[in-house]
Amino acid sequence: MTGGFRDRRALLRDLGTGLRGIKVVERAIMPQELAKADEMFLTGSAAEVTPVGEIIGEVGHYRFTPGALCRLMWEDFDRLVGKQVAATAG
Repeated sequence: MTGGFRDRRALLRDLGTGLRGIKVVERAIMPQELAKADEMFLTGSAAEVTPVGEIIGEVGHYRFTPGALCRLMWEDFDRLVGKQVAATAG
């Protein structure tokens, strides 16, 4: 696949639910919920799948470590769009 295909959010939602069996809920995330997150990533036309390392805001300072879920999502996405994926343990 090349650029210009459907929106990345829908693509990643379908990868997560179909390939990985992940429950996906699309909704606004409130700043107070960030403390409960273990890992986080962004997606978009240029970002594709980009891990979030840190958020500094009025309600707190949060650090995240890209974990297994984030790694699987960016590897699955890269495979789907034809990018070379490095072998990983797991």
